[in-house]
Amino acid sequence: MKKVILTVLFFSLVSLTFAQDQEEKVSKIGVYAGLTQSTFYRTGFPSLPFDSGSLFGFEAGVDFPVIQKANFESRLYLGYSIYGANETFADDVQSVETKVSFNALRLAAIPAIYTFDVDKFKVTAGLGGYAALNLSEDVSSSTDDVFFEEDLFSSLNYGLQLQLGLRYQRYILNLNLYNSLNNVAEAFIGPAVIKSKGSSLTVSYMF
Repeated sequence: MKKVILTVLFFSLVSLTFAQDQEEKVSKIGVYAGLTQSTFYRTGFPSLPFDSGSLFGFEAGVDFPVIQKANFESRLYLGYSIYGANETFADDVQSVETKVSFNALRLAAIPAIYTFDVDKFKVTAGLGGYAALNLSEDVSSSTDDVFFEEDLFSSLNYGLQLQLGLRYQRYILNLNLYNSLNNVAEAFIGPAVIKSKGSSLTVSYMF
């Protein structure tokens, strides 16, 4: 009887160890939340009377595993994000401050994430892209003389995203850096365009 019990315990421990090892290797669905920082930058202007400052917001959402093989994985991130810019236009006559804020549904695809094992931590580095669908926008100015066309800003913002992470057990601290490929403003013509860039610092919990 003792042999039977010991045998059962032995195989139970082996099975539990194997299951824990497999659980550690399999990607999990996660939730994330964090702070965002974003701004605009311009190209093609003959002069630069604009000074773009950072707009701080937040983002939150869920991320899904797509592929995982050894130290390589792919993930999708879907959530809500606030981004934009605080701008100042200054010339010899006046100085006007403007705040542009977008509320967006954001999807990021990071198809190439590599994990480096460092003691109890895992360091990750990934590269991919994102697309932000602007659900609404908020534009405010320090003066009432500023006029904005209704179709000035693009409803879609997309570009490249670099991700650097630090993982401890079920927690991941991610630093995301992104730069848009399309123009934020549709109304600008010729070589003068406005694009966006920014970053976010998020904490994820994996279930």
